[in-house]
Amino acid sequence: MLTRRALVLRQELLDRTRFSVAREQQGLGGKNEKLLLEDGSGGRWLFKVIDAHRPLSLYGEVAASALSVAADGRVPPVHSITLRINGQAVLGSIQRLSPITSTLEGVPPEKLSGSQLEQVLELQVFDWMAGDHDTKGQNKGVLPDGQLVNFDKTQFWRFGGTDRLDWLYHPNARPGNRAEFNDQIEPYANKVWKAWIAGKLELEPAAISRAVGRWELLEDELLRELAQGFAWVRSVLMPSPMHLSAGELLERLLARKRALRAEFAALLARASQARGVPRVSLAPAEPGLRDRQVQRLRRLVARLQAEAEALAPPPASRAMGEEELSVPMDDEARLRVLKFKSSDEPIERALADLRALLEARRHPMARAGVAEYIERLRRFGRGQVRREELEHVVHGRGY
Repeated sequence: MLTRRALVLRQELLDRTRFSVAREQQGLGGKNEKLLLEDGSGGRWLFKVIDAHRPLSLYGEVAASALSVAADGRVPPVHSITLRINGQAVLGSIQRLSPITSTLEGVPPEKLSGSQLEQVLELQVFDWMAGDHDTKGQNKGVLPDGQLVNFDKTQFWRFGGTDRLDWLYHPNARPGNRAEFNDQIEPYANKVWKAWIAGKLELEPAAISRAVGRWELLEDELLRELAQGFAWVRSVLMPSPMHLSAGELLERLLARKRALRAEFAALLARASQARGVPRVSLAPAEPGLRDRQVQRLRRLVARLQAEAEALAPPPASRAMGEEELSVPMDDEARLRVLKFKSSDEPIERALADLRALLEARRHPMARAGVAEYIERLRRFGRGQVRREELEHVVHGRGY
């Protein structure tokens, strides 16, 4: 209940936030078109226009953010949102910028503190559950107090189901890339394990056990709920041989959660052998972990409640998550607007209908109704959604 309450409050806080376009729009980086926004208190938010060629990345970021609330709280909140920019509806993701002072890009693992090394191992557990291997140092932020945050989850489950838990696994590396570039984008946890095997640093396996224990506390029903929107969108967009139905993907996520302790114990055993030391075991979950998780979620709910109450409720005339913004003409060319070009394109229609369902229920994961919608779409065939069948489900069944 606390996780669900936190997600509802996050959405309420977003609904009450008013945005304006920040004057400075430089140095945003990345591949997607971006817009820097400000709220009424001067807080900075990053809006990323959905990539028309990779729309799945938006839903992956939202799913990872929701799962992090339940598991570890280290992925910054990410929402899907429609902004009206110069009169045009633009779909994308939005997140409040964390006050990071640096990232781990270019930082040798042996230069990290013992606490930061433990955090890298904890983040690896989350990334493995997310099937995300775009986990380079640049995507690990350092807060002013030295704590790490885990961001840019656009590759959520991109390699899930075909990946492996190994310090040599680097699916984003390409033979044609320069060696320096492949090294730069290598998952940071790989470098930590290699440094441990080489005897350059020491690791604390208890950090892995804690992170695994948090996932073990997550109920199967809640995991399904938080990932089901992404699972359905992926089932529509992903072609063979990577295609999975929504139900199949959710079952694989559950299977990965159930095998999490055994998989990391096996990784630790292989790394011990590679280092030439006696096998290091993975301890059972620490006592009191459930109480600490509950306390963390209670603090989060209390903070979100206070932040939401400090803002005025949105006007009744304002659609959920919709803002009117004006962007100078010289910046407008930077925005790629996703348009549904034809009513005969089933994928775009499916995405639009799913989004309408999500917004109608005012809940980021839309527990009610969407599950039935997803299950019906599964019957339409592996990766094929015919327009007339979609219309029958969405319109003929009262959606």
